[in-house]
Amino acid sequence: MKISLDAVGIGASFVCAIHCALLPLLLMVLPLTGMKFFHNEILDFGLIGVSFIVGCFALLRGYRKHHHKINALLLFSLGFPILVIDHFFLKNEASIIVIIISSILIITAHFINWHAIRKKHHCAH
Repeated sequence: MKISLDAVGIGASFVCAIHCALLPLLLMVLPLTGMKFFHNEILDFGLIGVSFIVGCFALLRGYRKHHHKINALLLFSLGFPILVIDHFFLKNEASIIVIIISSILIITAHFINWHAIRKKHHCAH
């Protein structure tokens, strides 16, 4: 069974988005439960780092080896800097909206890449 890097990228981006969306709610409850690991810069860097590495590898590989379509790379190149800038530098009331938009861009990039690779493989057979 072959694991799709785009599936891993979608999963990592989705987990990152859920983490960022639920964190404000969890921050209200965490002091009562003693679970402070959710609000951790290392976890944030880890989730964003994994999403970036998997995204770059999957999208560049798909572009070079399979479909030569730039739209997935453009969406990822737009969504990822927005996510990083918002998460590490802005942190305002609209952050959740910006995180959702950037996550949608990143996930859409993976979906387009996965679909283009799959389409090419089906056409080749």
